[in-house]
Amino acid sequence: MEKKGSFRVKIIVAFALFYVLIVACAVGIGLYGYNKGVYEMVYIVGAAIVGSLLFDLVVLRYILGQVSVPLRKIRDVLGQVAQGNVDVKCEIDTMDEFGEIMADINKAVAQTKAQAELAKKIASGDMTVSVTARSDKDVLSKAFIDLLEGNNAILSNIKESTN
Repeated sequence: MEKKGSFRVKIIVAFALFYVLIVACAVGIGLYGYNKGVYEMVYIVGAAIVGSLLFDLVVLRYILGQVSVPLRKIRDVLGQVAQGNVDVKCEIDTMDEFGEIMADINKAVAQTKAQAELAKKIASGDMTVSVTARSDKDVLSKAFIDLLEGNNAILSNIKESTN
């Protein structure tokens, strides 16, 4: 896994380079224009603007590449999970914000897979499974706990009434 800097840092560096280029062009134009005519200055300013635009396009293409590739991976994995496939995983190749999001998605998919396995066991009649809620907001685990407690109480009542 390649260690990369923060995405925000990349954008800030790109804009800083852009402004350094503009300031350098302005200083160069000022020094050059001091001894030259107005028409030559117009050509130089036009060339500086075109150069700055080309530089911007290169930087923008780089930044879009840094954003679009991880977003496509995240979209593909979440699309499969939305269709019920829990045997997927985001391949994490950066340690920036996108890598953190991918790691969190992998955790969520693994937890969903574990809960699906738990549901299969309960559906097959195994009422001895142990369920622990991950937090106070873990609605699904709490529902499993309620289901197991309710079913076990019913089974206990049936057992007592047959004796």
